[in-house]
Amino acid sequence: MSAVHNQAQHHAPHHAPQHKAVYKAVLSGATGGIGRAMALELAAQSSHLVLLGRNAAELAALAEMLSRKFPVLTVSHCAGDLSQMDYQNQVLKHCESLGTGINLLVNNAGANAFGPAEAQSPQTVAQLVQVNLIAPIQLTQLLLPLLKKQVQSTVVQVGSIFGYIGYPGNSVYCGTKFGLRGYSQALRRELANSSVRVKYFAPRATKTAINHGAVDKLNAELKVQRDTPEAVAIQLIPFIQSSKHELKIGFPEKLFVFLNQLFPGVNDKAIRGQLPTIQKYF
Repeated sequence: MSAVHNQAQHHAPHHAPQHKAVYKAVLSGATGGIGRAMALELAAQSSHLVLLGRNAAELAALAEMLSRKFPVLTVSHCAGDLSQMDYQNQVLKHCESLGTGINLLVNNAGANAFGPAEAQSPQTVAQLVQVNLIAPIQLTQLLLPLLKKQVQSTVVQVGSIFGYIGYPGNSVYCGTKFGLRGYSQALRRELANSSVRVKYFAPRATKTAINHGAVDKLNAELKVQRDTPEAVAIQLIPFIQSSKHELKIGFPEKLFVFLNQLFPGVNDKAIRGQLPTIQKYF
């Protein structure tokens, strides 16, 4: 089941926030922690915003809030499961019906399941690969013809620092984010002579529902720095507008990525020292 709804455009009152209508954007995972914060950032810079997610009621509430806050913005929302091709095709038809086209796709939907590799059920593995890797690839492929029609457009794949560093308890998640980063790099190079830019956005640990429970406790014990969704989302627009292909958020995470690429043994030793603590939360 899926549903598409349009939010009417209103005339802006004098006290409305300043609005720079640059983007005609599609955002997946719009009602999650980072997604909701990104929706607010995008709304301030967009003329049209299409919100995607599983929960129709939450999408409708978010669209209504954004319409009130940004009266000149046209918001629509389409609820469904991105792992289903029928829903993806509905998203495509909805974007085609906008009339204005789209010039920004932010693939933000994601999932994780922390724990030992051998305890991951086949169903969990399949879900993580589908949500984190296959769905963003398929949605990008579907929307590329629309994006190519624009003078300039951008695809942002929301990955993770774990798309650079393999970490215990996150083997499948890391695999999907490594894969998404590889896809982004290859597609960026394939489209280098087109109007479409492809970027990889990599937050570090963030205070969201995806990191609840054991992961929160593990991060606290290891003194891992965590960002708020708002601190992550505020970096999205500057990144889109920059010439950077990838954005790694946080220090010392950037250092760990550098070491992992050039001297992986250094990270191997450091993570091995953390392993008893990590396994305590399996």
